[in-house]
Amino acid sequence: MQISQLTFILLFLSFTVTAQENLRNFSAEQIGSVIYLNWTLEKGFICTGTSIERSSNQGIFEQIGQIEGICGSFDEAIEFDFADSNPLPNQANYYRLRLGSRGYSDTLTILYIHFNESAYSLSPNPVWGESKLFFTNKSNEHVILKIFDQNGKFVLEKNGNSQSFMINKHEFKPGIHLFYLCYANMDCMTGSFIVF
Repeated sequence: MQISQLTFILLFLSFTVTAQENLRNFSAEQIGSVIYLNWTLEKGFICTGTSIERSSNQGIFEQIGQIEGICGSFDEAIEFDFADSNPLPNQANYYRLRLGSRGYSDTLTILYIHFNESAYSLSPNPVWGESKLFFTNKSNEHVILKIFDQNGKFVLEKNGNSQSFMINKHEFKPGIHLFYLCYANMDCMTGSFIVF
């Protein structure tokens, strides 16, 4: 094999490295009503254009954004970010990157919860079987959930360090129920739900 053929093969192999091998810190975070994506391309990785794609089921992805121009650098690692201001509410959002002709990243999954004005989300409401009450608790404080019937009679208490509680229809009589959710620092929120 001649030196020029060997050089060509080595150059070809160096440019067929998959996108995932040079992608670092691909992450997603919900802040308010926006999902922020962040990623880093390692030094030496170059491609043309980046497409950001989203799916609701990991099956069919649609392009939701584009970063034009050169992605990556021969000289240094480059960090990129993208804000999805219209994520799919109260369900898993699946994201992937297409890094030019270099291929796709692995798929990243984040559950996006759309909080109401009272800073919680209860879905489904009315409660037909099981519903999930989501609330913000990034520091994993101890929280207490107290539930009352429509006449103010105490029905149930739950506590823990999570960001959600399950509401099971079988724990309640049909009707309107009120709840108080209090954090360790005594900040509280109130809400209601209907059980059929």
